[in-house]
Amino acid sequence: MNNPWFQKPLATLLFLFALGIGLLGFNHSQAHALDNGLAETPPMGWNGWNAFSCNVDADLVKETAKKIVESGMKEAGYQYVNIDDCWMLDHRDENGNLIPNPEKFPNGMKEVADYVHSLGLKIGIYASAGTTTCANYPGSLNHEKQDAQSFAEWGIDYLKYDNCGDPLDQALQERYSKMRDALADTGRDIVFSMSVGGSEDPWEWGKQVGNLWRTTGDISDSYVRMLVHFLKNVELYPYAGPGYWNDPDMLEIGNGGKNLEEYRTEFSLWSVMAAPLLSGTDLLNAPQEILDIYANREVTAVNQDPIGIQGHPIKQLNDGNFVLLKPMANGDKAVLFFNSTDNASTIEISLSQLGIPASADNKTYTVRDLWAHETATATEKISASVPSHGIMMYRISPGRGNEVSSDGFKRIINHDGKEIWVKSLSDGSKMITLVNRTTAAATISAEPEKLGFKHASVYLAEDYWTGQIMSYAGKIVSDIEPFSAVTYRVTRGTPNEAPAAVRISFDGPSFIAPGETKTIVTTMTNDGRVAVHNLDLNLNVPEGWTVIPGSDTTFQTIPPNGKNNSVKVSWKVTAPQDAGAGWSHLTADAGFDSGGGIQGHARSGFSVQVPSAPPTEDTFLSDMPFFGNVSNGWGPAERDTSVGGSGEGDGNMITLNGTGYEKGLGVHAYSKVSFYIGKNFSRFISDIGLDGETQGGSVVFQVWGDGEKLYDSGVIKDNADSRHVNVDVSDVDVLMLEVKDGGVGNGADHADWAGAKLLKEVLVDDIKINGESFSSFDHVTNDYYMTFLEGTISDVPAVEVVPANNDVKVDISPAEQLPGTTVITVTSGDGSVTKTYKIHFNITSQLYLSDLPWIYATTGWGTIHRDASVEGNPIKLLTDSGVVAYDKGIGTHANSEIIYDIAGRGYGRFQGYVGLDQEKNMSDVGSVDFQVWADGEKLFDSGTMKRDTPAKFVDVDVSGRKQLKLVVTDAGDGIGNDHADWADAQFIADNTAPEIHTEMNGKDL
Repeated sequence: MNNPWFQKPLATLLFLFALGIGLLGFNHSQAHALDNGLAETPPMGWNGWNAFSCNVDADLVKETAKKIVESGMKEAGYQYVNIDDCWMLDHRDENGNLIPNPEKFPNGMKEVADYVHSLGLKIGIYASAGTTTCANYPGSLNHEKQDAQSFAEWGIDYLKYDNCGDPLDQALQERYSKMRDALADTGRDIVFSMSVGGSEDPWEWGKQVGNLWRTTGDISDSYVRMLVHFLKNVELYPYAGPGYWNDPDMLEIGNGGKNLEEYRTEFSLWSVMAAPLLSGTDLLNAPQEILDIYANREVTAVNQDPIGIQGHPIKQLNDGNFVLLKPMANGDKAVLFFNSTDNASTIEISLSQLGIPASADNKTYTVRDLWAHETATATEKISASVPSHGIMMYRISPGRGNEVSSDGFKRIINHDGKEIWVKSLSDGSKMITLVNRTTAAATISAEPEKLGFKHASVYLAEDYWTGQIMSYAGKIVSDIEPFSAVTYRVTRGTPNEAPAAVRISFDGPSFIAPGETKTIVTTMTNDGRVAVHNLDLNLNVPEGWTVIPGSDTTFQTIPPNGKNNSVKVSWKVTAPQDAGAGWSHLTADAGFDSGGGIQGHARSGFSVQVPSAPPTEDTFLSDMPFFGNVSNGWGPAERDTSVGGSGEGDGNMITLNGTGYEKGLGVHAYSKVSFYIGKNFSRFISDIGLDGETQGGSVVFQVWGDGEKLYDSGVIKDNADSRHVNVDVSDVDVLMLEVKDGGVGNGADHADWAGAKLLKEVLVDDIKINGESFSSFDHVTNDYYMTFLEGTISDVPAVEVVPANNDVKVDISPAEQLPGTTVITVTSGDGSVTKTYKIHFNITSQLYLSDLPWIYATTGWGTIHRDASVEGNPIKLLTDSGVVAYDKGIGTHANSEIIYDIAGRGYGRFQGYVGLDQEKNMSDVGSVDFQVWADGEKLFDSGTMKRDTPAKFVDVDVSGRKQLKLVVTDAGDGIGNDHADWADAQFIADNTAPEIHTEMNGKDL
């Protein structure tokens, strides 16, 4: 298994945009689920593997079941007691049946199952879809019917089906489908858990085969591993629902690898993601504080909510902070703040971003802290200081005192992911929740008679959040955003008892740029039994914005439910030039006469995102702000470095097949980053591939423009040649870059958008200096610098421009002397685009490498420093005269490579001192080997140098060479403490040794 930390360390439009961006890469469909009536909520229980491995027997199973009951875990929802691998003998009996190990289960498996059942719990067992289990016991491949029948006869309720052993050339889906059918043929209800480790994207096909599927490899009890599983699983929310769940693996809570804060985080994340809650610890010896985490019924209630929408991120800005939202069956909203960073952080979210309707009277809402078990109120937003690696978890409700629990809701209609859930109340009314489990906004209608009501001429529906009561003619109708829900309390009514149901919907853009004008259309629809009169509609915009209606905003009459019961108004909405980036909220209000003296009011909100203005010139994407949510499968998406470890800013130089890039984006699958470019550029170009800091990965790169796929790389594997992307983006507002796992798991999927940039127009293919390609040319930078040693050059270098096409006009104004500047002006054929590049030629008497740009650099730890050690201290080397400090040089760490382009520079020699830096104690281990290479030829090898080895002087001839490579390798004792320096490293013009400036104890040597 490849683990990256081993290898190197709203309102309507908010939901539509945030979810839409997140779903661009999903091939999500409403294929029919297994529909065996099982696991309608995520399974909860215990599995012995993480704590006991193979050491599980009948006594442990029974005592654990008893503990689940006595500790209160059963009351919190736990019901499955699951036995993992090693329960059987290493052979089948003469009839081919699996044999429970008589030493572990002396009275057989049925006796244990009967005991567990007597406590009101259920029991699970383990098998594998290959010739052997993971522990090399008999597998169930080609024994599916026989083994399933045994499980049924023993009273098994749950099967964990692993993917170990020889598959005998049978496809994964085929092998799991065979066991699905075998379980169904037994006639016993057995939950089918597919432990496929995320292989072959089981979320795409698993709901037709099993009740849950592993989305990841095996978990372990570390915060980093837990974070990896969360990041993978959280993006898969479109694929979960009642009877089919994403499984990020068992809980490690209580196994000693994390602190209590991190254990509460793990439990909360799994709960809000509607993941199975299977304890993997020794419950018999768990301290009360661990049992209290497992038995937090307010949190498990979120996990077990019947409508089963997986919590999804609605705020994820690449800062390590997340806000997740999970709609609940009774209309409440579960909200989780997660701070994944190493420092405390303040996280906040507006109520409108949570989809809570705007209040006309600034009403307060109830905010329940599910860990402190305390209740507070909020009017506009929720804000909290969240500890490092910690969470805050809330359940928000209207707070009117008439809330009902989520228990008892039943799904009565499911039409391709558009669902109606109902709960009957004691007063004869019904709570109905309309659920949209699809990737697009939908209008859902509920016919009261199908909800169990007797026929009535009018039905009254009270909106759960606003408390507004509206009268409907024959259907309760609502517009619902993706993976969201709307709740009403419905009763039979009488005419003129309440205002007619008038709803306002929006059709408009997801963003409005500063200074931009866009059209928003509001539609008022009368779903009531009677006509409404004297409607007066207003659209309220933020301060400084302007809104101009395109038609009359007052209407004499809108007919009742039926034909012609809608009216539209278009509005020209303009954001001011100084509009701040972020979300802005608009509100439509309409007052009307519903007849019989009853006045009605309709109110609805709409959010648009204001992007930062795009650059006016060519630009690197790494210099632009992200737009919307950012997803990254490991650590934050990094700018101008590889993704590196799990922290911010811990990446290395972006490297594709040995080529280094100073600019670009370092990401990890699954990754999604977006940029607002406002149709302001013609081309997006980038090199792509897997970064050299990891091995064994495979990924797919995709480029999207406004929801349309513009480029797909197909699977790119480790060590494959980098590819070049060149995409037309002239008609694109929002550019989205996506990286998916290529099918082998995402453990090593460090991927790079190397040199990613946006161009107004490509005018130049290459610039040559004295006949050699100018390696620093990147299309974006306007000013370039070339420094020559005094005496190595006499004439102004010749500059040649290779235009992108024959229509490009090129004008070169050469420097008159040295030092001087050559100015290049290129103009498109139609004259619409002109670019100017300046190449500044300088002369110096001493040329230190730390003052020059490199074309590639990598280091085994930390960051390469110019004029400092790898830890950022003054460079100090041991010499025959004692410890010497150097003003100039390069501090690095084995294993390290730094490459310089020296073609045509006229350099004669490379000189400097090498050795292990003295910032570590003399007793520390550490040994390295310094090497100097030029054009593939080794020019210098220091041999093994330890911390007590005096610095060695390097002096090699580099005249006529094109590339110089400085290498530091470990000398055999591991790279720990291999802090290595190239002190006073410099080029000189000839064989005359320069004066080497050093200091010792503050005095010149």
